[in-house]
Order: sequence, then structure tokens, then C-alpha cells
Amino acid sequence: MPRAPRPSKEAIKAKADRAEKRSAGKPVVDPPAPITPAAKKASSKGKEKAAPPVVVEEVKKGERVEMTGRPSSYKPEYAEQAAQLCKLGATDEELGTFFKVSTRTIYRWKALHEAFCQAIKVGGESADTRVERSLYARAVGYTYDAVKIMQHKGDVIVERYREHVPPDTTAMIFWLKNRQPERWRDVHRQEHTGKDGGAIQHALVPQPTGEDHLEEITRRYALKTIEVLQSTPANGHANGHANAHANGHANGKNGKAH
Repeated sequence: MPRAPRPSKEAIKAKADRAEKRSAGKPVVDPPAPITPAAKKASSKGKEKAAPPVVVEEVKKGERVEMTGRPSSYKPEYAEQAAQLCKLGATDEELGTFFKVSTRTIYRWKALHEAFCQAIKVGGESADTRVERSLYARAVGYTYDAVKIMQHKGDVIVERYREHVPPDTTAMIFWLKNRQPERWRDVHRQEHTGKDGGAIQHALVPQPTGEDHLEEITRRYALKTIEVLQSTPANGHANGHANAHANGHANGKNGKAH
């Protein structure tokens, strides 16, 4: 810890004089206290001017804004460049990479420069139109010029021909659902009422099991065989045999029922 500086002779004499006056009952005025480095630093902070408040003003559309502080890196020719990039499908992130700025800077440019904002909007609409045309062509099919390059005995043969791409069902569905949703959208209807707005009727249908189920299958098979044989007149004898077989199964089942 640093040692306090030694007082001078004048300070010691003045201190003795003040003590003598106090003992005599005379008024004494004490000298001001010395200012320490810490006190100087605190007083200098209090004298610093406060920063002016930030005033946010509404910016009207198309109005030019004068920026203070660091100058903007935006240039008027950026609007045309952005329009061409957006026609090719560029996003805000890709625009920032091209202009060597952050994506937030692109957002700020669009808010402050009307020409830049409109250029991006028009370029994006142009890209969307190209995609729509391509989707339509894929839905209805299209033909394009193609080239086939072949080699025969060391000679290069170039053959030009027309290639046809057939219509694509998925593109058709996507196009129609978005262009005419009322006619082509998927409709899922769920009925919550029965006939004529009444309650939904529930009925339990008994299902045959065990031997009854096997006899029922045999009977149906015999009846189906009869129908097939009756459709062929030449099989009269077979018809009689099939009828007897079917009737026998039916009579046996009736006997069990009794």
C-alpha cells in the first residue's frame, strides 16, 4: 500500500495556528479537504454529458431517409442487379452473399430504398411465372430438340431429333387443385346422421360358425354349380345330379334345425 505524502512546513504551522485559536475560543475556518484521485475520477464521470434520446420517426413509402453516422454501402445500381438475380430465383440470403453484406442489411435496404424493394419484388414475380409455365408444360406434355452423339468405326455421328415428354399426372393434379380447388380438391365427407336426417341405424348380422359355416359354404357352392350347369343345355344329366346333391345338403341342414 503506498505511503501518504509528508505534509509541508506551512501546512504544519497552519494546523498549529488553528489549534491555538480553538483553545482561545476564536472562530477557525478549516481548509478544504484534499482531492484524491478516486474523487477526481468520480467527479469527471458526473460531468459527462448524457447521450441524446433516440427519436424514431415514421418513414413514408417512397421517402428518402438521410442516415447519420456510418455511411451506407448501398449503391443505386444494386437495384438492377437484384432484379436480375431474383429473376433467377435468388433468395435474400443469396443476395446478401452476392453484395457481401448480411441478410439483415438486405432487409434494411428494402425498407429504406423503394427502388431496391420493387426490383426484388418484380424479379421474384418473374421467377414465379417461369415456374408456372414449366409446371403447365409438364402437365400437358411438351416436345424439345435433342441431340444424340454416337461413334461408328472411329467416326463421330451427331443425330438431331425431336424428343417428346408425355403429360405427367402429378403435375396435372397439382395444377388443377390450385387453379380450380372447388372442382378438383379432395373431398372427404363424413355422415353424422342416418336416412332423411334421422339417427344412424345399427344392426348385428349373425355369422355362421363351426359346422353350420361349413355346410353353408357347401350349399352355396352347390347352388353356384347348378347355375353354371343350367346355362349349358347339353349337361342335362349333370344338372340332375347337381340338383340332387344341393337338395340333399339343404334337407340335411333342415333336419338338424328340426
